[in-house]
Amino acid sequence: AERAILELSAMLRTLMEGLRTPSWPLARDVVLARALARLYAARDPQKYLFEEEIDPAALGRSVPAMLLLPALENAWQHGPSRGRRGPVRLVVRAGETGTRIRVENEGSFEGRREGGEGRAMIETRRAGADGGAAQFRVETEGARTVATFVLPILAAGRDTRPS
Repeated sequence: AERAILELSAMLRTLMEGLRTPSWPLARDVVLARALARLYAARDPQKYLFEEEIDPAALGRSVPAMLLLPALENAWQHGPSRGRRGPVRLVVRAGETGTRIRVENEGSFEGRREGGEGRAMIETRRAGADGGAAQFRVETEGARTVATFVLPILAAGRDTRPS
């Protein structure tokens, strides 16, 4: 319990910073993703599994701050929290023109839920990336839900808010 409280406290400090900045290096989002995964695993390490496959070349790229958290939270809520076995998976690839990010969980995508906030949060953060050039979609692949981000390369520290 003490470890979870310390983890949550560190995560909260980073979240507060993320609220004040429109973009930061993808590495900051990955740190938050790992912290969130550890908090879920503290609840039930057999149920809340997390896998990642991250291209190190993408970690220094600038992305909208806190872009991954709502996607990962949705993946845990609609995957393991609904009794679907299997890991939540984060895959990050660096390309020449952009960064591709996938968040996967077990269970077929059932469409937008009325009252759901995760997708709206993602859309708000995504819309600020390069004047809205970033792409986001959610779909079913086999028996898994896959949320995909395709983000253009942004200069580090660049303000991504639309002018």
